[in-house]
Amino acid sequence: MAHHFTNLQNSHPPFKPDGRTAFFCHSSFEPRALASIRSSERCLGIDHSFVFHSDDYLGSDVYRENHGKIVNHLGTVSAHAPVEIPVDCNNREDLMNSYQDSIRETLSQVDDVAVDISTFTRGRMICLLDFIMREKGGKPLYLFYSEPEKYATEDCGGDSAWLTRGAKSIVYVPGFAGEQQSDKKKLLILLLGHDVERVESVVEAVDPDMIVAVSQGALKSRKKLQEASLKSNASILQKYGKKIATILTAPPRGWETVYDAFARIYGLYQNQYNITACLDGTKMQVFGAVTFCQKHPSIELLYMEPEKYNCESYTEGIGTTWWLEVPDMDMFKKK
Repeated sequence: MAHHFTNLQNSHPPFKPDGRTAFFCHSSFEPRALASIRSSERCLGIDHSFVFHSDDYLGSDVYRENHGKIVNHLGTVSAHAPVEIPVDCNNREDLMNSYQDSIRETLSQVDDVAVDISTFTRGRMICLLDFIMREKGGKPLYLFYSEPEKYATEDCGGDSAWLTRGAKSIVYVPGFAGEQQSDKKKLLILLLGHDVERVESVVEAVDPDMIVAVSQGALKSRKKLQEASLKSNASILQKYGKKIATILTAPPRGWETVYDAFARIYGLYQNQYNITACLDGTKMQVFGAVTFCQKHPSIELLYMEPEKYNCESYTEGIGTTWWLEVPDMDMFKKK
């Protein structure tokens, strides 16, 4: 079993040769949404497939075209017609309610479960993975993640060098409402990405007594992205430095490192603080945080819904695709 994300080009996930697989993905205006086609081609025996999409973005020609290509592809490789799951951006609390019975039934019928997390929003990804990990009944779970060739923030300056703008709302992720005790102070864990405005909105809304930041580690092959991340971290440190107790680092694909970081933070502060976490790091890092928070329901998880996405140039191209066979977290031990 691979306990780390592995380059799909140099390996093959160990699906059962004659098995039945359930495949999940999300449409997007990003070019790398089409990497779900590449990921699904590496699965064996896709029996059921589910394509999440945002109704309010289907007005975009690019989004609609990408969505159509994904659905058409899965229609040719799945034993059953793909299930399209429209998501109402204004109804986050009921994200899984309308489809959980169908997904639960599917999970009871298949041998393997594969999720391409590349273009899920973090809130939806957390809800879906939480549901699957609780319902899959010991079946293998595989995650695929395709990097873009370039983020808009890798352009140093210019009108297109942004990812999101504004804060539409800051909500608690369903299933992770946490437990608040009136006699405790507030601790906010910031899993940092490189979008300063998101982080600032969350900090102002939570108004924590103390902050612990988990920032991006070295990105040796992405110099401009590393510069954007460092600039973001410097801005947060300058604005909220008096409240920041410490800054930990985790590599972009370091889900285990994030899991361990959350364990350290929880062990140090759970008795004195109510803990809230905002997960704005990479999707692979977010997975590590979610698996820890599943075991510790006192932690609140926040998600910031942006007012606007940079639909025109959020990312460019399709980069490396990675995969992970999710281990049994009950057996997880720090290396």
